[in-house]
Amino acid sequence: MKLYAEKPWRFTRQIVADIAALTWSAVWIWAAITLYHLVEKLAVPGQKLERAGVDLAADMMEAQERAQGVPLVGDRLSSPFGSAAGAAQTIAEAGRDQQLAIENLAIVLALLTAGIPC
Repeated sequence: MKLYAEKPWRFTRQIVADIAALTWSAVWIWAAITLYHLVEKLAVPGQKLERAGVDLAADMMEAQERAQGVPLVGDRLSSPFGSAAGAAQTIAEAGRDQQLAIENLAIVLALLTAGIPC
């Protein structure tokens, strides 16, 4: 079994068609990779949200520890800081969830784009 024809004009047509198909596929793969990186940039706000939540939670935990050291009212004074730290951790989790959703979207869009020539 031969892959290509023996006649020169048919052989040339087959080679040109194969090169065109490879080029077409390469263009769509390049487009998919480019789209992936563009969509991935949408995760930057989620990264900032996560970082802010983590930092705020750490600061509130530190404030809670310091407030507990206040004589007589330390427990009552530190309670709101603990609640704020919990809320800040929820903010950080929301940032992580957003990043995960963007990552999944980027993957699906890239796969769909790369699959167009198929």
